[in-house]
Amino acid sequence: MDHPHAPHSAPPPPAASALDLFTGFARPYFALIDGGALFRKPFRILYMVLAALNLLSILGVLAVMFKGGVAGILIGLFGLFGLWIGFQLWWDRKDRINQYVSPGSEFVALPVFAHFFQTCGEWFGTLMAIVGTGASLVMALLGRSGGHGRSPLDLFTAMAGDAPLVGLIASPLLGFLIIILTRAIAEQIRALVAVANNTKAIEVNTRKG
Repeated sequence: MDHPHAPHSAPPPPAASALDLFTGFARPYFALIDGGALFRKPFRILYMVLAALNLLSILGVLAVMFKGGVAGILIGLFGLFGLWIGFQLWWDRKDRINQYVSPGSEFVALPVFAHFFQTCGEWFGTLMAIVGTGASLVMALLGRSGGHGRSPLDLFTAMAGDAPLVGLIASPLLGFLIIILTRAIAEQIRALVAVANNTKAIEVNTRKG
């Protein structure tokens, strides 16, 4: 026989209302935007794609480097080395995107873009230094007698044909300037984001106090 004053079991929690489903269905998507994951994950995939494109470019250089004589082969070897370094650069940087976005940060897109901009500068500056310097060295030693013709690396070897000695100095210098300039701009963006985040945190703590 049940005791008249025995406590009854708690009623089950009410199911989510249709209104909640109507207004809050996309909240997980909004959380991805606000937390920055929507920006970090696609950029990580982009870095992997760019790394793969460097490997494909190696195949392209291999396909044409033997048509340019001795100079073309030697310049192609520098191109292969530069693209191999470029592949490793993009592959390494894909794992570093997350460290530039602090949990709870209001600014999530700028740090990701700054990192991408910095990596682009590192890649192009490195390629310029390696291929430009190598091409200038080859042309200084062999000149046009090496049989160098048109190639996909002409963007980096344009100064080597007529002034290889200038290219020996200008190529590494230009590559270094590209790397340091893009990194300085990226660091400036991250510094502004850090200051903004710290200012907001101070305001929040002041209100709580």
